[in-house]
Amino acid sequence: MATATLDITAFVAAPQRASRPVLVDPLTGLANHRAFQERLRSDFVALRRKGRPLSLARLDIDRFKHVNETASHDIGDRVLIAIAERLKSFTRAEDTLARIAGDEFALILPGCRRDDAHAVVERARKAIAATPVISGCRLTVSAGICESGSARDADDLYELAGIALEGVKRDGRDAARVHQAAVAAATADDHALSLDQAETMIGIRALARAVDAKDPATQRHSERVAMLARQIAERLGWAPDRVLLLEEAALVHDVGKLAVPDRILLKPGPLDPDEYEIVKRHAALSAEIVGDALAPEQVAWIRGHHERPDGTGYPDGLAGPEIPDGAAILALADAFDVMTGARPYSSPREQRAVLAECTALVGLQFAAEPVRVLVELAAQGRL
Repeated sequence: MATATLDITAFVAAPQRASRPVLVDPLTGLANHRAFQERLRSDFVALRRKGRPLSLARLDIDRFKHVNETASHDIGDRVLIAIAERLKSFTRAEDTLARIAGDEFALILPGCRRDDAHAVVERARKAIAATPVISGCRLTVSAGICESGSARDADDLYELAGIALEGVKRDGRDAARVHQAAVAAATADDHALSLDQAETMIGIRALARAVDAKDPATQRHSERVAMLARQIAERLGWAPDRVLLLEEAALVHDVGKLAVPDRILLKPGPLDPDEYEIVKRHAALSAEIVGDALAPEQVAWIRGHHERPDGTGYPDGLAGPEIPDGAAILALADAFDVMTGARPYSSPREQRAVLAECTALVGLQFAAEPVRVLVELAAQGRL
């Protein structure tokens, strides 16, 4: 593909001088997150109406945090600029390349099937890995790709590309992966969504994203829980269709938290007993919200993801084998992500300590088999 420079004016209606502060990333000169979202939505609708494909790639710089910690933020900024230039050299005039987060980029490829998009991204990935980016520093990127035919709307396309990206990072990084849509396979499955259910699910996922967006400390929490739950279920030998059902349930497991007041949800400290009782309602409420969109088994997993083998969990006080297997996996994946992530009231804990605590809580808070698999994944460096 010929080298191209992103033409921001192609999708900016207001004068450029007034629009640049909100549509251009000031560090790299690429489209920013807002511009990217506007272009993704408009391209998705326009190309679907014409019966043409569109592919989206989401790319992360591998271990970029290490660069900032061991070098300097100035070097980190120079790396971001250099990576942006490398990626730009593989775009066409009609493509949109954006910096959508600290070390994450996105590439919209109108008219591209997923295989063509994968070829483009692979060439860019290999070029970045093959030569120093700056000051002798060699970095790699991971990428997830999805084609519009696999998605219900632009938000779904973005989410599915993100799932593919998380899979690459889970399996070792420095690769590009195409999301294998389960939509076609699901049409023959007993759990296939009706059109009304699909539309409802789009709304629920939007609500789930809103939950994660409320608190900067929990952004992408649901996606991480979904990926870890998928890993555990696969290792436990679940059939692929049930794995997909669990992943879908995990993405919306916390949607009931929208009903929790911000003063409680975002409280920078321990909750008092009354506040905790309010938070505890979210599991049952999440199940109610998704009840008309998901299969009964998925609803049971979501409702039960805070149940405990010792019977002290909520909302139903289930114990031991009464807890659905998917709920037991979600409980562990959810707790692991919370314990290893930063919160206003706590610092992220070391993975080794968290694994030790999970092991110690087998039979009390967690089921034995999911914990065994979690420890195995950690030993193999796959978390």
